[in-house]
Amino acid sequence: MIHPRQQIRDEIVTAITGNTDARLNVWASRALPVWNGSQGLRAVMPAILIYTRSEQAEIFNEAPREYRRVLQIGVQLHVLGAENTDDRLDALAAQVETQLLHDETLNGTCSDLRLFDSEFTFTDDGEHEMGAARLTFEATYFDEIDKRVEDTLQTLGVRWDLARPDGNYEAEDRITPSQSEE
Repeated sequence: MIHPRQQIRDEIVTAITGNTDARLNVWASRALPVWNGSQGLRAVMPAILIYTRSEQAEIFNEAPREYRRVLQIGVQLHVLGAENTDDRLDALAAQVETQLLHDETLNGTCSDLRLFDSEFTFTDDGEHEMGAARLTFEATYFDEIDKRVEDTLQTLGVRWDLARPDGNYEAEDRITPSQSEE
């Protein structure tokens, strides 16, 4: 079973891919380096990386145990070059926000999605200049801890001792539960 965090990240990738200036340069990983000094650029710019930052959980229902979780997701934007860097980052950020916030449930993967904060930076290694922004979104979702045990009951025998308890059963029955699939 896929964890809800992965479902949320995957849905963000789906919503953004092909719908921003980054086109298909969208990855659900922070581990894929967009910039590597020894190898040069690892991706065509602009590029977007999506990853989990943190998550808070609190008990929402005791029985069955259900948690209300608030997931912080980083959506990291990268653009190459120094010219109009802030304008290009703002445009890319606006495109991402538009794609994600028009459906605050992310296609049913969470109960609410909101923009939490934005950070911007600029790097220059002497050869390449790159601007970056990290948009942090908070996705609230509910997670019921699944404690189902495989039901192996096939037949149930029932006996009734209707009179004074004397060990002689006046009625007896066999019950076979239906084996329905969930």
